Parts: sequence; structure tokens; C-alpha cells
Amino acid sequence: PGLTRTLMEFEGMSFVLNLLLTIALHADSVAGAQHVVQVRALSGEIAAMKRLMNLACDVTAELDEELRIVEPVPRLMAMLTLDHSRSSQGATLQQFMPNAEDRQRFEGLLLASGEAGETLGLEPGAVHVTLRASGGILLQVEIFYIRFSIFGDSHHYYIGVREFSDEQPAELGASGGGSP
Repeated sequence: PGLTRTLMEFEGMSFVLNLLLTIALHADSVAGAQHVVQVRALSGEIAAMKRLMNLACDVTAELDEELRIVEPVPRLMAMLTLDHSRSSQGATLQQFMPNAEDRQRFEGLLLASGEAGETLGLEPGAVHVTLRASGGILLQVEIFYIRFSIFGDSHHYYIGVREFSDEQPAELGASGGGSP
């Protein structure tokens, strides 16, 4: 009777441990599946955001957590230096901002974006700054940005840059033509 009881207790404890292990593994696989679904959804949102910025902006680029350009962006270099062959990889947009206020505002807004959001860091914003192009030409631009992070704590930013002017467009004459 003592040996049978010990075997039954052992078997009962073994059953409970197996059951707990099965529940834990199932919960882990469900969490893993949810993570995969979230990553795919976020990847789709990022791809859609990139397509939209490409349509609306003159130049788009990805910045790393230090706000450095991740990959070469020939269109940006053509816009700012008139030399599309010069590499922009590793550069910052701030080095083209002559005003310290613009640099500080740009950095502050990007680094703070997504901190308080409930959307996995996908918090878009926009900022107006002045960029210095070749020959000392000052360009008034609007920079759209969004912070994203798919894996880990490393945040990247996708930006779109487009020129803008505070001047009102010329009015058309009564005949519909562009009379001065």
C-alpha cells in the first residue's frame, strides 16, 4: 500500500507538472504568434507610410537613433549640394541647418516623438526649418517624420523633406490667364 500510494502521488505530481508545462508552452507559442502578427502589421504600416511620404515629398530618408542618414540619398545631396554623387550616408540633416534654433527644435521633436503614444511609437510630426544648400542658398523646407521600431529598443525615423514658400501663389486674372 505504501509503495502504491507513493507511485500514485508521483504520477499525480508528474501529471500536474506536465499540464503546467503544456500550458506554459502554449502561452509562449500564442505570445510568439501574436508578436509575429504585430510585426507584420507594423511592417505593413511602415511600408504604407513610406509610399505616402515618397508621393508627398521631394526627398525621403531613414535616420538611425542618432539621427544619422542610414543609406545614401542621392536626391538629398542633389537638392543641397548639386552633387548627387556625394554620399549622404552617416550625415545628419542638422549639418545643413544654419540656425541653431532649427537644429535644436528638429532634434527635440524627433527624439521626443512616440514617447507618450499608444501606437507602438508610430507618432508622426512635421517641422519647418531652413536648410543651407550649395552657394549659401537658404531653402525653406517642411520635414515630416515618424519614429518606428520593429525589433528591440533601437528607434529609427523615416523623414520626408519638401520645399515650401510662405509666399502666396500668383492670382489668375479674370480671363483665367496668368496676367501680371
